[in-house]
Amino acid sequence: MKARRTDIAVIGSEAFIRAFMIAGVEKAIEIEGTAQSTIREIKEKIRDLIEEGSYSVFIVEEEYLGLIQDLIEETKYSVFPIFISLPGPNRIKAHDPKSYYLNKIKGVLGISIEI
Repeated sequence: MKARRTDIAVIGSEAFIRAFMIAGVEKAIEIEGTAQSTIREIKEKIRDLIEEGSYSVFIVEEEYLGLIQDLIEETKYSVFPIFISLPGPNRIKAHDPKSYYLNKIKGVLGISIEI
């Protein structure tokens, strides 16, 4: 699979997604429940984005990481996608969530990204 762009998709609760949408991220997958059908739909959406090749970085709210762990395992030997786990807005104590998230992402990727 060849990534054409390094677009970022966000996966998590409405509040988590909103924080990134305000910062400029356009693609989001909201997790509204933990029913098996919901989890299956979420994984299907993520797989579609991976196969599309447009999204190579997925920022996942820490709380929901376990729900897609098998998908992460399936792709762990690929260059893309990169899954980044971050705490939700309720779990950070920063006054500026955007700066907090950008610094965390820079620490994981080793480069700055602009969102």
